[in-house]
Amino acid sequence: MSDQQTTTSTRVTIDYSVPLWGVLSVLGCGALILVGMYFNGLQTQEAVKELQILVKSGNNSVNLLDREVTLLKFRVDGHDSSIKVLEQRK
Repeated sequence: MSDQQTTTSTRVTIDYSVPLWGVLSVLGCGALILVGMYFNGLQTQEAVKELQILVKSGNNSVNLLDREVTLLKFRVDGHDSSIKVLEQRK
C-alpha cells in the first residue's frame, strides 16, 4: 500500500522593481503639486493683504461716522435743552 506520491512544485518569483517612467511620473506629479501649493499660498497671501487694507479702511470709516453721530447727538441735545428753556419762558 505504499504508493509513491510525486509532488511538483513551481517557484513563483515576483519582481519588485519599479520602472523608471513610473518613478519619474510620481516625482513630476509631486513637483507639480508643490509648485501649485506655492503659487496658491502667494495668491492667498495677497488676498489677505488686500482684505486687511479693506478692513482698516472700513474701521476708519466707522470711527469717523461714530464721531459724527456723537457730535450730532451732542448738538441735538443742546438744541433740545435750548428749546425746553424757551418753552418754559413762554
